[in-house]
Amino acid sequence: MQYPLRGEVRKANEEVKTIMIQTDKPLATGGTSDVYEWQDGQVLKLFRKRSEYHPHEIRATRAAHDAGLPAPAVMGAELIEVDGREGIVFERIDGPTMSQHVNDNPDKLADCARGMAVLHAEIHSQPAPETLIAQRKVLTFAIGRVDVLEPKAKEAILEVLDALPVGEMICHGDFHVANILMSARGLVAIDWSHGTRGNPLADFAQSSLMAMAWPWFLAQRGLPELVQTRWRGFWDIYLERYRELRPYSDDEFKGWQLVMAAAAHVLNRKPAPCWYALIEDTLRSGFRL
Repeated sequence: MQYPLRGEVRKANEEVKTIMIQTDKPLATGGTSDVYEWQDGQVLKLFRKRSEYHPHEIRATRAAHDAGLPAPAVMGAELIEVDGREGIVFERIDGPTMSQHVNDNPDKLADCARGMAVLHAEIHSQPAPETLIAQRKVLTFAIGRVDVLEPKAKEAILEVLDALPVGEMICHGDFHVANILMSARGLVAIDWSHGTRGNPLADFAQSSLMAMAWPWFLAQRGLPELVQTRWRGFWDIYLERYRELRPYSDDEFKGWQLVMAAAAHVLNRKPAPCWYALIEDTLRSGFRL
């Protein structure tokens, strides 16, 4: 049996407020956190492990929301603590994820894929505040920590990164169908824990890696080939529509795919084999910018 947790929220010059939540009744469960009902119109995202990066999610989500993008409002300026676990309070936005919606409504697949591309392009139209961490800083750090690559390979990838243009736009960092809610007010991007200030094409390249790996992720869950094929079609529509909205250079895109595939071996909990294959093939070809 799981017992209720006692949430104590303390603010300067205020009394401690105590709120009870039922740990056996999460609204949603993700890879690193659970989401619970909180106060009226609010939810609590409660992390399973403490991390110095959790305050960054507050800054990134607030940057997106303040820019007028469809992202949840952050309720409060700081993390709260519930029974020793760190958490963030957000406004409550009801609706299934796009992943759930497409699985339940295959006839809506094409519309959802195009809508996802439009939302991603909208995110990339907004300048990022200086408070948002620089994308290049995150990528350089991550690539330096990849343990499946030889030093020469990492050096070659960092040279490609140095040759790619720096950007100053809002980037989500983990934009895929499980991080989009189908709400009554439209599509809403959630989970901004990887949000950065950077180049939109890098952010799109990261999503293209998810497109490559999605059938593999589904296969790991034992889902049939029919479902995998359906999702390949979804991602093809998304990729094509985004390029229509924001045309790009093939060489620059290839460079960003290489960089993001390397960084993904640190930034993603479960790197897909196709990402390592992409790195090998690109480096073997002698790719340079």
